[in-house]
Amino acid sequence: MNDRDRPHGRELERREAEGPVVVDLHEPIYREMAEPRDGYEPAPSWLVFLCLFIMGFGGWYLGMYSGAFSPKVYNENPAVGVRAAPPAAPKEVDPKVLGRRVFNNCMSCHQQNGQGVPDNYPPLAGSEWANGRADVAAAIVLHGLEGPIEVAGKHFNQVMPSWKHLTDEQLAAVLTYVRSSWGNSGTPVKPALVAAVRKSTGDISRSLRADDLTRLKAGRPLGG
Repeated sequence: MNDRDRPHGRELERREAEGPVVVDLHEPIYREMAEPRDGYEPAPSWLVFLCLFIMGFGGWYLGMYSGAFSPKVYNENPAVGVRAAPPAAPKEVDPKVLGRRVFNNCMSCHQQNGQGVPDNYPPLAGSEWANGRADVAAAIVLHGLEGPIEVAGKHFNQVMPSWKHLTDEQLAAVLTYVRSSWGNSGTPVKPALVAAVRKSTGDISRSLRADDLTRLKAGRPLGG
């Protein structure tokens, strides 16, 4: 068997017939190149130390300036040690301002000027009941009023609803507003007085009448 009959010889003969190919021309170059291998290069040491430094600095910064991650605390300079100012006391509401606001519920009957509606609803301006004893006025707004009654020399016969669902502060404010408006000269009413009247007349489950007001004015207790 000669070289031409061998497989290697036939490959050489095929290549000679086809002429030179690109792979054959670059084969010497391929032999000089390093074989690729699996794996990776380790990170540079300086990069590792830089990452550790950044993470350490971040942890220190958060620990010093985060205020324990509280949404209510922020102090960008904790070393100063400045204490937070105590919360300011709630501003006291002017009874007349609150009373005027509460009186909006009464204006449909007693009107903005306190003159009432002639022959229907009594006036509050110049009313002996509005300017008289504060406990009687408090009982009226707490339990309401019905039946005939004389106010400022005129007779009325309507129904006033109870306002006991309002707070003692609200009722005291509206009484103070009424007793100091439209020429009235009644003394201010305190929430404690309204609370006392609410307690002493707590068994009353009906609207008051003129005779009830007379008993209260005389200092006598009301019946059930």
